Amino acid sequence: MKKRIFLSAPITGQINENKGAFNDAATILRAMGHIVFVPYEIMQQYDTDGWEHIEFCRVCGSILIAEADIMIQLKGWERSSGCAIEKATCDLFKIEYMTIEEFLENNK
Repeated sequence: MKKRIFLSAPITGQINENKGAFNDAATILRAMGHIVFVPYEIMQQYDTDGWEHIEFCRVCGSILIAEADIMIQLKGWERSSGCAIEKATCDLFKIEYMTIEEFLENNK
């Protein structure tokens, strides 16, 4: 079954904003037929100069709430304040979440 997936991973302080991990996961999931929302792809449509961290969280959180069936957590999510906000959002709005490894194991 096709899912609408929001990817969650650390961005701040990561090499190239962790785009490699996001791209790898998105490529795998899209090849499986899923729709994938990647935070840095979402943010490309905005002029984010001068934005605070919370503003990025608000925009991505709105996509997570409005569009995603499930959130997939990538390596390092547990050490990221942005990922903690996304996980809390999932808990509040009853959006399923799991690690990429769990998702791939459950969707062979």
